[in-house]
Amino acid sequence: DVASVLNSRRQLDASLISPAEEEVEWELARDQAAEPIKSLDDINRISEYLISNGKYRDNMLFIVGINLGLRVSDLRRLTFSHLIDDQFRIRHSFPILEKKTSETRKHRRNRYLVINDAIVDAVTLYLQHHPATLSDYMFRSRSNNGSSKNEPLRKQSINEILHNTAEACGITAKISSHSLRKTFGYHQMVMSGNSPR
Repeated sequence: DVASVLNSRRQLDASLISPAEEEVEWELARDQAAEPIKSLDDINRISEYLISNGKYRDNMLFIVGINLGLRVSDLRRLTFSHLIDDQFRIRHSFPILEKKTSETRKHRRNRYLVINDAIVDAVTLYLQHHPATLSDYMFRSRSNNGSSKNEPLRKQSINEILHNTAEACGITAKISSHSLRKTFGYHQMVMSGNSPR
């Protein structure tokens, strides 16, 4: 049995080390690792919940997030002009210079993102209920409603939206803003047969 062989390698001879003479403590951070949403049924349930409750912006945030795989710092900065051209046609793709990688790479490179049908549907549904301008942030803070401010949601607000939605849908995984990116990555790996490419 492989497990017993591995465990036997980890058992040290008592002559090698003595028991602790005093209690040893060290500080650990609370484990907050975000998890991907692996079930397509859960993904559909979340979207249906948001739409049925009139949360079209939050549905658009969820759908765009899981389909583009951007970090929340880049996702929250998207404007409608990233996805929609001056003739009001939804683009097939668009370039973005990701904030984190632009600061760490020697050569700055754009990432080209494909706009799929799920994104088109979510954006269209949102705009049918909340007309906007091309310069508006897609995920505009509700506190800006009715004001001239055009500010995106904060990361903490996005985390709260996703956490509350997952809870309402009975999803027990640790869901946060990074779950959107992890969900994108997980389903890309599944569709590619776990190809490292």
